[in-house]
Formats: sequence, structure tokens, C-alpha cells
Amino acid sequence: MPKLAIYPIPTSNIQLFPCSDIHHPVGEEAVWQQSHHPNVCLYFLLLFLLMLVELTAACLLLVFEGQVATMIEDDLNKSLKEAKANSTDPVLSEWDLVQNNFVCCGVNNVTDWEDNVPKSCCLSKCSSPEPPYKRTGCLVQMKTLFEDNFLTTGISVIVLCIIEVS
Repeated sequence: MPKLAIYPIPTSNIQLFPCSDIHHPVGEEAVWQQSHHPNVCLYFLLLFLLMLVELTAACLLLVFEGQVATMIEDDLNKSLKEAKANSTDPVLSEWDLVQNNFVCCGVNNVTDWEDNVPKSCCLSKCSSPEPPYKRTGCLVQMKTLFEDNFLTTGISVIVLCIIEVS
């Protein structure tokens, strides 16, 4: 919004539009002292540090984007191996949760489970001799989720930094 014009009277400090900037020397000194208060400086320092952390995280995410997918795949394979070894393990219930939420089965597909396919891989009832299984692996679903949200996350970081700077 543009500022209203100031029409000073030549012989005094009275302004026609009092909503405009303060031009009185005492007022300017008060604003200067208040803006250099230690708490204000600390606030802006912390805001600046937060912005640096956000930008650093965004840059690291861009640089290591390919390695994130590899890390996810390694973790999924490791936990699948643990779940297959012990069917009463809490890792299996975590896999059930992941497979139900992502509508997937195994890391790559149902064959990752070999003979111990959990019920969470079934599309419908698992009681039939050859039940229909979910075809997509969880790795593909997680990569898709990450890629779909990557742009949104980047834009959010940029908008937050702009808000913090302004």
C-alpha cells in the first residue's frame, strides 16, 4: 500500500497526515533505541539462524535425494528380513501397518515374502488357495510419496524463508 504524501508546513514539524512515518527527532531516536534493544536483536538472530537451518536442510535434501531412495530400500530390505525370521516380531506388525497404509506388498512385490505372505498383502480374503495379492511393492509407493511431496516441501521452505526475511 503506498504511503500518503507528507505536506510539511515550512515553519513547524506538524504533518498533515499523522499516519505517515515519524520525522520528529525525538521520535526517531526512540524508534532507533527500541530497534536495538537486546531482545529484538536476539529475536532477529534466532530468526536468521532458523532460516539458515531451513535452507541447509533444503539444500541437503536436494543434494542427497538419490541417496534417500537407497537408504529407504536398504531399511525396507533389512526390516523385511527381520520380519520373515520371526513372525511374532513387532516388525511384522509394522509391515502390516505399512502395507495397509501404502496399499503395497513387500519391498518390490509379494515374492519378497516367499512362503510367509502376511494377510496385509491380500486384496480381499486370504482364505482362498491362491488369494489375490497387492501387486505394487512398498518401495515404489514410498518413492512416489517422496517425489510427490518433494516439490511441495521445497516450495514450503522457500515461502517460510521469504516470510521470515520480510
